[in-house]
Amino acid sequence: MTGDEMERAIKFLLEHMGTVTTKLEVVGERLNQLGERLDRLAEKVDLLAEKVDRIADQVAALTVISDTHSRAIQRLAALSEVLIERQLRTETNIEVLSRTLERHIVHGGHTG
Repeated sequence: MTGDEMERAIKFLLEHMGTVTTKLEVVGERLNQLGERLDRLAEKVDLLAEKVDRIADQVAALTVISDTHSRAIQRLAALSEVLIERQLRTETNIEVLSRTLERHIVHGGHTG
């Protein structure tokens, strides 16, 4: 290799090394930017996780309330059935009493 060829080869290598160095700097800068974005995303994920935990707690509390209301509704339904039965018996008793009074009024207090 002649001196000129050696000099051109060294010049090429130096230029290429400069280009590689510049590209590495750009890559390093992009990596820093990506690292910052990743940090911001991690913070957002942490905030979302906290919100999800709060929502899960609220859902659990609402489930307890819903179960309590469900049991209360079942008790009210059972009591409603009892009241309906008692109302029917009361209506029957009133009808019997009404017929008895009517007989007493019509027959002057005599049964027969």
